[in-house]
Amino acid sequence: MKEARESLGRIDDWLERLRKVAGDKKGNTKIECTRSRIEDALDDDLNISAALGFLFETIRETNRAMDENNLDMKTAAGWLNWWNRTNQVLDFESDETALPEDVAKLAEARVQARLAKDFRKSDELRDK
Repeated sequence: MKEARESLGRIDDWLERLRKVAGDKKGNTKIECTRSRIEDALDDDLNISAALGFLFETIRETNRAMDENNLDMKTAAGWLNWWNRTNQVLDFESDETALPEDVAKLAEARVQARLAKDFRKSDELRDK
């Protein structure tokens, strides 16, 4: 779990840096070759390990370019566009952070049933 949190943190830090460099520029299309590497990995029997390897390789390379001031605004915006398309598949930045209200109520009712040691009701709520 610690490694997963660190990896997500690396992605967040990378995105923050890219957004600062990109400003309000629109991206270019030279980024497509890396995207196809991730797609190829996922098309190869859903090889998520290879896809994540390409993702973190990309993060290292673009971070290095930003460290050396070799990443212009347009290219940074292109990487952000690439990330948005990639994230549609990998879903690291999900917009759905809250539970639907009815699910939250069921979960809370289940917690209360468990605290009251009413395990039959707890099981029924879990099944719902």
